[in-house]
Amino acid sequence: MSINSTTLSNQIKANLDTEFGDATFGTERQKVSNAIGSAVAGAHNADLVAGGLTFVDEETPSGTVNGSNATFTLANGPTPASSLHLYLNGVRLRQGTDYTLSVATITYVAGSIPQTGDTHHADYRY
Repeated sequence: MSINSTTLSNQIKANLDTEFGDATFGTERQKVSNAIGSAVAGAHNADLVAGGLTFVDEETPSGTVNGSNATFTLANGPTPASSLHLYLNGVRLRQGTDYTLSVATITYVAGSIPQTGDTHHADYRY
């Protein structure tokens, strides 16, 4: 998601006004917040355009859903690993409790292995 520099500048100025009071140096603080907001938004948005983040929604991990296969593979390794949100029949699972992740390989723990007819999907960044 891109950052709007005007919105960010206004938030920075509001924070500065809260910290230092809004009666004195309001215009100077607005100039400073505009400069900071533009720089941060520009850098962040450039990262997005340059491929800094890619989002995957509702990917079905590859592997046989048969009640005994515990290992499934994602098309990409989530970065960071904590960005992976894995769902089994619409219920979000917990990494380390319901499954483990190694790069792009998901291994379900006993009791969480998808059964025949179950659906599972993943949302993540890489």
